[in-house]
Amino acid sequence: DRWIEFKDDATFESGGGPQGANSGSYRVDNQQNTLHIDSNAGEGDDSNWRIQFREDLLYMRGIGSNRQEMTTVISQRVVD
Repeated sequence: DRWIEFKDDATFESGGGPQGANSGSYRVDNQQNTLHIDSNAGEGDDSNWRIQFREDLLYMRGIGSNRQEMTTVISQRVVD
C-alpha cells in the first residue's frame, strides 16, 4: 500500500503505510542508471538506488551499506 509519485519538476510525493507521507526532490543519472532521493524528512532519510525499468515496473535496488544493498523496491506504474 506504499506509493511514490515522481513529478516532472524533479520533486516527489509518497505515502501509505507504515512510514506515512513524505516529499522532496529526486535526481536521475541516466548514464549510471541511478536515482538519488532527497527527502524533506532529513538527511538520514535520503537514499540512493540503482534503477531498471521492465515494461510498467520500476526496480530500485539500494546503494550504500549492506542493508541498503539488500533492499529492492518494485513499483508498478499506474496511469490515471
